[in-house]
Amino acid sequence: MIYAEIRKRTKQFESVTGLKVEEFDKLHSPFSAIWRNFYRIHRINGTIGAAPLMNSDESTKTLPIKEDKLFFILVYPKNYTLQEILAASFGFS
Repeated sequence: MIYAEIRKRTKQFESVTGLKVEEFDKLHSPFSAIWRNFYRIHRINGTIGAAPLMNSDESTKTLPIKEDKLFFILVYPKNYTLQEILAASFGFS
């Protein structure tokens, strides 16, 4: 699933996330700030410590933008998809 594509199909977007596009947009700003602050002081495994500086070119990551990350996070609890299906849907190995 590609966030930018599904966002254009509002009914499908609401079906997979449980939110309207407008609600997602309102949630994105606080999520983005919390995400940024968390990874400033936490390692990827969640322990506190000096986190390595993140690569400024996020386009190489599996979920390149914060909207993708939030979209992924919302899809799981809405659908309780098996991890293998979720991985395949989002292009993970």
